[in-house]
Amino acid sequence: MALLSRYTLDEPIHEGRSAILYRGRRSADGVPIVAKVLRSEYPEPREIAKLRHEFAILKQLVLPGVVRAHALEKHHHGVALVLEDTGGRSLAQVIARERLGLETVLRIAVSLADTLGAVHQRNVIHKDIKPHNILVRMDEPLSVKLADFGIATRLSQEIQRAQAPDALEGTLLYMAPEQTGRMNRVVDRRTDLYSLGATLYELLTGKPPFPVTDPLELVHSHIARTPPPPRALAPEVPEVVSDIVMKLLSKAAEDRYQSAQGLKHDLAACLERLASTARAAPFSLGQRDASGELRLSQKLYGRDAELSTLASAALRAAAGAAELVLISGHAGVGKSALVGELPRILTGERRSFLLAAGKFEELSRGTPYVGVARVLQDVVRQILAEPAEAIARQRAALLRAVGQGGQVLVDLVPELALLLGPQPPVPELGPTEAQNRFALVVQRFFHALTAERPLCLFLDDLQWADPASLKLLPLLLAGRASGPSEGDGGHLLVIGAARAGEVDAAHPLATALDALREAGGAVRAIELGPLPLSDVTRLIADTLACGEERAAPLAELVFERTGGNPFFLSQVLLALHEAGELAFDEREGAFSWDLDRIRERGLAGDVVALMASKIERLAPETQRALKLAACVGHEFTLKLLATLHGKSPVETGRDLWGALREGLVLPRDPEYRLLYDDTTAASFDVSYRFLHDRIHQAAYALIEGDLREEAHLTIGRLLLASGDREVDEDHLFAALRHLNLVAARLDAPHERRRLGAWNLTAGRKAKAATAYHAAAAYLRAGIAALGEAGWEAQPDLAFALRLERAECEYLAGDHRASERLFDELLPRAGTRVERARVLRLRAVLYLTSSRFADAVSAGVEALALFGIDVPSGEGALGAAFAAGLEEVSRNLAGRSPSDLAAAPEMTDPDARAACEILSTLIQPGPLIGPVLYGFLNVTQINLFLKHGHTELSAYGAVSFGFMLAMVLDRHDEARAFSELALALQERFRNDGLACKLNELIGVFSHFFRPVRASLAYLDRAQQAGLESGDFLYLSYALFHAVAIRLCAGDELGAVRADAGRGVELTRRTQVAICEAGLLLVKQAAASLAGDTEGPLSLNGDGFDEAAFVEAHRGPDAEFVACAYYLLKAELAYLHEEHAAALAMAAEAEARSASGNNLYLLTELSFYTCLATLAAGPPPEPAAP
Repeated sequence: MALLSRYTLDEPIHEGRSAILYRGRRSADGVPIVAKVLRSEYPEPREIAKLRHEFAILKQLVLPGVVRAHALEKHHHGVALVLEDTGGRSLAQVIARERLGLETVLRIAVSLADTLGAVHQRNVIHKDIKPHNILVRMDEPLSVKLADFGIATRLSQEIQRAQAPDALEGTLLYMAPEQTGRMNRVVDRRTDLYSLGATLYELLTGKPPFPVTDPLELVHSHIARTPPPPRALAPEVPEVVSDIVMKLLSKAAEDRYQSAQGLKHDLAACLERLASTARAAPFSLGQRDASGELRLSQKLYGRDAELSTLASAALRAAAGAAELVLISGHAGVGKSALVGELPRILTGERRSFLLAAGKFEELSRGTPYVGVARVLQDVVRQILAEPAEAIARQRAALLRAVGQGGQVLVDLVPELALLLGPQPPVPELGPTEAQNRFALVVQRFFHALTAERPLCLFLDDLQWADPASLKLLPLLLAGRASGPSEGDGGHLLVIGAARAGEVDAAHPLATALDALREAGGAVRAIELGPLPLSDVTRLIADTLACGEERAAPLAELVFERTGGNPFFLSQVLLALHEAGELAFDEREGAFSWDLDRIRERGLAGDVVALMASKIERLAPETQRALKLAACVGHEFTLKLLATLHGKSPVETGRDLWGALREGLVLPRDPEYRLLYDDTTAASFDVSYRFLHDRIHQAAYALIEGDLREEAHLTIGRLLLASGDREVDEDHLFAALRHLNLVAARLDAPHERRRLGAWNLTAGRKAKAATAYHAAAAYLRAGIAALGEAGWEAQPDLAFALRLERAECEYLAGDHRASERLFDELLPRAGTRVERARVLRLRAVLYLTSSRFADAVSAGVEALALFGIDVPSGEGALGAAFAAGLEEVSRNLAGRSPSDLAAAPEMTDPDARAACEILSTLIQPGPLIGPVLYGFLNVTQINLFLKHGHTELSAYGAVSFGFMLAMVLDRHDEARAFSELALALQERFRNDGLACKLNELIGVFSHFFRPVRASLAYLDRAQQAGLESGDFLYLSYALFHAVAIRLCAGDELGAVRADAGRGVELTRRTQVAICEAGLLLVKQAAASLAGDTEGPLSLNGDGFDEAAFVEAHRGPDAEFVACAYYLLKAELAYLHEEHAAALAMAAEAEARSASGNNLYLLTELSFYTCLATLAAGPPPEPAAP
């Protein structure tokens, strides 16, 4: 078939997932060829780039044992790779038909080892050695060639990230342990030797080392299981050959052959002995196995106890625990290396964990949730790499968990949209409700993540974490319930790392840890110190492949200079090798050094200076790229770096190559290998990270102060150059980190204006995520960018920045700054609506901290702007209230409340502003004062009757109904206004008010409906409260629902369970009155079930009745005390202790004013009557 114009292709010889192999001939000269043709006529850019990569590698490897590449041809909308036709078959096809003899296997093995040695010498690692990629021609002379270099790398080592097995590059059956990403070891040339060992194992025994099909089981096997030696399965295999294969299959790369040349020597020796004596006698292996490379030992030294502590915590999390392990130590001491060992241990224990990591940065410490966002990005990346069925299952669970609040998380981590899909917008809520909603959505999201498997999160460099991120720790680890009907979630291990000496008692991390402990969270500490001399000696001996006695003098010298810091000493060894001070002696087959010369040469005084000198030896263009990358951050994308570098992504990747080759920078994505043309490269999201903070620090320090500022300014101006378009919100915070650093150097008014606007957007986004400290910082930066001239040039922007900042400063705890801003804003307000907006916000913030008098004062001042005067004396206020009620009757004008549902919407801006203020002030209910509460209620209702409805009308109607029922005993009208409230809520769909509305109806509807009908409203209130974050009214609804269920005679076990869950929830929502009430209901149900100390006792299950009564004396606890005596009266009556029942009822009655006509007071009247009747008439007075 003629698919390529210059070639004639025959039938396909192999079909893969993305490509088909055809045999054919070159038309010009008839030379046999094999063409690798992409299946799709419109292939993905990655498929095209992989063929380009393979072609480039093969053109570099002109070797007898490697398939030659003839050309890379255009084909349809992609390319085709034209290869030589060796005339052979894949080794997989050969062994599928026949079992090869020992001599043939050894000849193939010698040829492969020779080829691999040559490939490795040219700085290429194949990474997918297996029978399918080995082409053999079995006739003489035997021909063996390596093929398929599609995932090969030209780096001396790579770090494989942990991924789902199905997402790993390579072939699981033959994959080295370090390729799984679960070993904390690099992929290097010895990786190919393991895969060659697995291939030889199959050639000798007829089966691979681990003949299993389950991907996770295969990963576990490569990491933790040892296969039986080939000789155990095939006795004809000589012991020495079996030993060679088992050495190749060692789990640790240090225990394998260190070079293909060393392996070839031993295989050739076996072949010679077999030829001369017909048997391969045993001999000492690896005698000629010295690679000459300096490979730092990847073992973990001196950390056995710490690793045991960490592993135990992980196993507890696997069993259902939730805890934090904080690892502290100086930079370079090995905190990340310790955590990196965890995947290997968990895989060995057959524990299926989802492990994700995120890092905070010093330059980004003002950015909210940066480390948490990176953790969640890692989580999303891993989930999306799983099979489609698993993704769908996880997506469904997460969507159920986040409900209508998913956009809160998507705003924080835009990548979540790839997993969750588009999310509905969330309603704007008050500060308290917004914080509660965010906390609940985060809790429920992580609860759902851990429902199927344990989760381990690694948060590095917590000393640089923002306060909002640190506040998540108690949320995640103490009380992870997702609602009143669900228990706590566990299966979570959070590992934090922080630098020693940078976290004192006043640090936000210390405060967060204290809060976590107070909330009952488990916190364990691991302190990592430097390595002792003995471990340094072992490390150097293993690295230099010599005895400890020989390594000891060098170890003492290095230890003296580095203090036993693992990262520092590893870099010192590399520097000595690069300088020729650690040289490989080919004749001796070992490293040699001259201590005196090393002493004379001197070593760098600190690791930053050492890394800086290493960077300065790079090519100029590589240095420039690296310095620009350091300005971006610890992690950076190729696209951004290319923009800053002023070159294409391909050119920038080439400039960065020197830093990759030196191991200063590591690629985070396999696509870094595929940067061959700008067309395909543009479709890849290639990112990198610095190997270590100290390298990042050194690169950043090399930029002189002015030039560093210029670099940030360049980044900022490139971002500003987007014209009138908004900055991509995904990168907004990152952009502002640079722009705000150099704001003083932005002279153009339009640049400063836009910087102010972007900071306003960032502040609002941070506020929505309840990161109030960060939000205030952005808003301060926005104000500074505009300067004093901003009031004249951009008055609306200047006003908005200060108004938002006033709110965020208050919520962040800086009340003085907030008050100053409010005072500055009021005279700047251009209209009374704008002035009222400032005063209303002031009132809202006062209410969040229960400053009711201050809130009322601000609200009264705002209402006066619209001609609404609030009388100051109780008498005058009462008269105004009565007058307002009469006005309601006049304004109704014969209409029933049901007639009002279709009334038009309010259009008068003054009336709308006044309604917003009134709605704010009545939310605390009678706590602001019963008469004032009544006056504000009737004032709001009259505004609605005169001017029409707003989205707040439903709350106004239900509040008015509450007052009619609970205060004025006008129950029929209360019912009508409750029905109006429901109709208006259906019309306007104000989700932020749904909880309050249903709770209030549930509280007073017993006056005109059977009490069980109240439960439906109270249950809806709980669900709405979970969605909106209205935990106060959710807690009220929960208490009332459980109390009614007890009074209505529900099954006691169910009541106790609901009350117990309610106690836990209200403890977390910190609504003490409801927590106490639910605890009373729980113990009353326990008493009725006979599970307390006595019939009339509430003691039991840790509850101390006497202590409870003592704690609830005084005016602030009147309602709790009333509920206590009521329940005691019920117990006494039911146990026929009628005198005691009457005494308890009298105590409750004395406190009944606190009950506000709640249903419990109906119960009090009922049991008082029953007890009075049962006690009979009082005894006649004794005759004189």
